[in-house]
Amino acid sequence: MLTAVFRAFGPELAELPLIATQAAERRKGHCKVFMGALQKLLAETGVKCLSLPAAHSTVRSQSPSHAQH
Repeated sequence: MLTAVFRAFGPELAELPLIATQAAERRKGHCKVFMGALQKLLAETGVKCLSLPAAHSTVRSQSPSHAQH
């Protein structure tokens, strides 16, 4: 239902350059559950920063519910 690419660069930095959900499974909370589990894992392992890079075209496709506040 959800695909993600995750890379850890040691205790200072981790990167999540790709996270995707099948169209039929969107808006069901899968990403929220995944991100909660990932944040817990990062905290337990001492990773201090998570980078979420995105291409300009991807940023425009985000829904309002995912907007940064």
